Amino acid sequence: MTTCKICHHKFQPNVVYPIWCKCGAIYDAPDKPRGLGDSIAKVTEAMGIKPCGGCKKRQDKLNRLFPKPQSPRVITLREMQKMATELSTEAPTMGHVVGVPRSGMIPASIIATLTHSHLWQLEGREIVAVGHGQRFNLQSTEPARILIVDDSAYSGMAMQKAKEAVQRRWPKCQIQTMAMITHSSAVRHLTYYHTVMDQHYFEWNFPNAPFAKHLVWDMDGVLCPDFKPNEDDDGKRYLKAMQSMPLTHIRPVKHPLTIITARLEKYRLPTMKWLEANGYVVEKLVMAPWADKETRDRNDASTWKAQQFNALPKDKTIYIESHAGIARHMIEQMRAATCICTSTGEVHIKR
Repeated sequence: MTTCKICHHKFQPNVVYPIWCKCGAIYDAPDKPRGLGDSIAKVTEAMGIKPCGGCKKRQDKLNRLFPKPQSPRVITLREMQKMATELSTEAPTMGHVVGVPRSGMIPASIIATLTHSHLWQLEGREIVAVGHGQRFNLQSTEPARILIVDDSAYSGMAMQKAKEAVQRRWPKCQIQTMAMITHSSAVRHLTYYHTVMDQHYFEWNFPNAPFAKHLVWDMDGVLCPDFKPNEDDDGKRYLKAMQSMPLTHIRPVKHPLTIITARLEKYRLPTMKWLEANGYVVEKLVMAPWADKETRDRNDASTWKAQQFNALPKDKTIYIESHAGIARHMIEQMRAATCICTSTGEVHIKR
């Protein structure tokens, strides 16, 4: 059983890695292979072969040349911070860091802060100083080494454009590149990276990403918090809590929303008022048909949600669900689609 080293919370034996603890800590699977080197090391260890002095170096080299992509999942802002903190050890103190906007500036800023480095930002074809605080003055001479940082690399094209911009600004500098998440095909374009993942979703990006028009939304636990046990009485307390629900950090505003929620149909009016008051434009709102909470609890909400999703136009391909058990049950019954669970970061794909 895994125990959090910070808050000492004990996780269930069948927990899905990486573990997101409520205190903010994130834990990867202890035996997760990073690439071919780890796989070979595991086999040789099972055969009783003791590693020699050069085995670790060869293992790391094979991992880098032939990385093993992790399964798709949601990357949280906390995890991005953890990745940037770990990779900051590769950056020199008092160096120069160039971030690729927009969200590439998140790890770039963390790395620059931890290494007391000058922070720059790519703006079009230009490199602009973001600031250096009062700890030191901005150097006027050409830096010897520049570290370009982005949140992810897929094809390597964005990183190549950033390198060209840096070379125009500082022709003689040594350029190194870093991404927190990289597609396996982009590894060769990077000096440093944290995780190889051929498909991922950033929690701050996917609600309004280019594919956002294909999303279908759960409501409670996604757009607003779940009801607390003392609020869920299917009566006055439930209605009062519904009307005063705060927003979550997940805020899709790029396209009108299609929502499938287990809230009962009789609460359509206050639900629509809440959505409109918080700036959401709704294309379709599907609500549960049962008469009351007791009847709903006797039925299978996950099966009902999957049926409603399957009845939508085929361009709706991703459902955002808050409950891990419902997400796993839904994907078994959904047509070819993806189900993302916001509470665990799991991404379930139905081919």
